[in-house]
Amino acid sequence: MKTRSTGTTALALLAAGILAGSAIAAERLKPGDEAVFAIPRISEMPKIDGVIDPVEWREAVAVSGVVNTHDDLLVPRPTTFFLAWDPGHLYFACRAYLRPNDKPSIRDGRSQGNAYCFDDGLELLFKPMGRNVSDQNQRTEFKCFLNCLGNLGDLTRLAVGQQLKNWAPAFQTAVRITEPGTAPNGGSWWELEVRSSTADFELVGDNRAGDSWRFMFGFNHLP
Repeated sequence: MKTRSTGTTALALLAAGILAGSAIAAERLKPGDEAVFAIPRISEMPKIDGVIDPVEWREAVAVSGVVNTHDDLLVPRPTTFFLAWDPGHLYFACRAYLRPNDKPSIRDGRSQGNAYCFDDGLELLFKPMGRNVSDQNQRTEFKCFLNCLGNLGDLTRLAVGQQLKNWAPAFQTAVRITEPGTAPNGGSWWELEVRSSTADFELVGDNRAGDSWRFMFGFNHLP
């Protein structure tokens, strides 16, 4: 899986997830290496309202420690990704710090389908590798942008050296920015929640324990 980001100032985290597997400790990433972690099965679907409620997400795995792709230095802005699953869905959320008076910039994606790398937001790459991946999708990855308004864009299927624009997920998303002063040093939190279905990734059956995924979660542009 390629780890480059198309954003000009992106934070990236590359990882492999195993549904309900065992976490494996990893040293600092080297080219070609991946961090491996368990993604728990969640017992109750979280409400997708933009509020990362600690009770609703208590069973999720939380992953943080993003780095700047240009120099591999740990970025001081706290950013955490949350992941969980059930048989029909993959859930993920993101919480990122905003300094006082910071406001996410949206240049392209003010409507669904138009998010791009010049928007503040996420750049995401998914590669399902479980037993519910169809034979024709064994080498397929899915890439998109998901900006700070919760809008998707640049929906791309990566397959056998091709970039195809015929991927059509229907993620349910919700975002919010908390009140000033609710984060350290007078800052705020930007929060995103997402519910995706097995149909969004063209899977041919339910998610099951032991299924593997590869992910790249990048955060473009926030200063």
